Amino acid sequence: RDKNLNGFYVASNFGSDNNLGEIFVSPVNLSGLVLYLTFDEGSGNIVYDYSGNSRVGYSYFSKGDIINSCESLDYWDGPIALDSSKKVDGNFSIIVKKKPAIGEWINISFNPPGTWNWSTKSGISFYNIVNISGGSNFNIKRVCINDSSGNWGCWNIGFYYTSWSQRYHSFSSYSLSSPTLPDLSRIDSIIFTFNASTTDDFEMRIDRIEVIGPEDVRWSRGVWGNAIQTDEYDYVSGVLSHKWGGVGYEVSFSSWINVGRSCYQSITTGTFGYAGIATFDDHWRPWQGIEYIDTDGDNCADRFYLMGYYYNNPLTASQYLTNFDSWIHYVLIFKVLDLNIVNLKMYKDGKLFFTTNITSSGIGLANGTTTQFNIGRNNAWRGQYFNGTIDEVMIFNRSLTDDEIKFLYQEGLKKLKNSGMIQFNSQIKPYIAISNPSGKIYVENLRVGNQNSKEIKLIKPFYDLEFDSNFRFSKGNHQIKIENIGFNSTSKRPIIRISES
Repeated sequence: RDKNLNGFYVASNFGSDNNLGEIFVSPVNLSGLVLYLTFDEGSGNIVYDYSGNSRVGYSYFSKGDIINSCESLDYWDGPIALDSSKKVDGNFSIIVKKKPAIGEWINISFNPPGTWNWSTKSGISFYNIVNISGGSNFNIKRVCINDSSGNWGCWNIGFYYTSWSQRYHSFSSYSLSSPTLPDLSRIDSIIFTFNASTTDDFEMRIDRIEVIGPEDVRWSRGVWGNAIQTDEYDYVSGVLSHKWGGVGYEVSFSSWINVGRSCYQSITTGTFGYAGIATFDDHWRPWQGIEYIDTDGDNCADRFYLMGYYYNNPLTASQYLTNFDSWIHYVLIFKVLDLNIVNLKMYKDGKLFFTTNITSSGIGLANGTTTQFNIGRNNAWRGQYFNGTIDEVMIFNRSLTDDEIKFLYQEGLKKLKNSGMIQFNSQIKPYIAISNPSGKIYVENLRVGNQNSKEIKLIKPFYDLEFDSNFRFSKGNHQIKIENIGFNSTSKRPIIRISES
């Protein structure tokens, strides 16, 4: 039954199998709402998300982003065709395991689904085409793309693998620009062709095909200015063109980052082994940003770097990582002081962590050059990817103040504390409190139940309330009532009662 109670519009529809239906709560005059959910019967999962994310708990930035960051597909015997249902928006991971005959040609084909809109892309790049384990020498000959009209465009690559030490070799990016492609509006297939020169067993892994283009960027109103903001970076290439405004220009980058203590091939030791989180670069011009690096050679990220780089002269502030598998808030601020000097500031968890000036003749960021801003990778040195989660990304067209940065950190903590998943069954009766104190109205998605679960949508502002009761759901149909029953003059908060009507 629908009711209008003290400024709340409430609609309830609960299923008989203990799966919740939908609750819509639209606050009008009250300052907020907190819901407590408990279950007397049934089993399933409660996935609750306070921050607005649609995919809580997944790693969005990983080489071969399929299923999750730790899985790869089964081994395939070539020639093979990749099942398009196992791809994630232009990124895929595939392994070929084969004992070839000498000189045998092997084709690996990938058929993207028709839902891809290639017409707005600025190009296609192939990264980390080969990661090999095994002793075979082989030569990748060419890449061919077939459009919907049967037209082919082919490019000779000629990468030659020769030694065991190259088993994790990252193939340099190979870009195919729009004018050379047959028809970007519809690509029917992409084929990699290579041949082997020995009969040794080998494995070949194609880690990534990346589609470059800024068409997925969503502009929104930031807290203090225009911002590019997202809660789930689906366009994992994360490349945005950015023109610097010369002397006096400022830009701030804010995000939450979660670094898992996992080992992966995208982090390597050496001068160019930095995995990018957020970097500005113009290839051979200076670049700077947030990076992670493996410093002990075990292929695992273990150190954080704030980078300022000019050719082969890095200026860095570093710190060993101690908080794996937890969220860290970073704000990176760039300010052009003159044509040869850019000031960098880094804030970590609301506090100033490091500041330095990058000084060198001809700095690209200072002279009005159009550069690339990369999220989730270091583009300057051929696609070093960050394997972790980047969330709550905002870019501001000025320097944020200390108070503003502290506010972003504190608000982020409130969001992160109210996202996750819990399980329940008839023996375990958990409850969750979805609360929240801030000044905005958010749309929140809450899914409860088992395989037939439905979604609860809530719209509410974030202010503290007091409750004199909570409400429970048992099996069957329910109607709920939310009432404002008074005001606590001491705490200055409304008192809310939730009950079955």
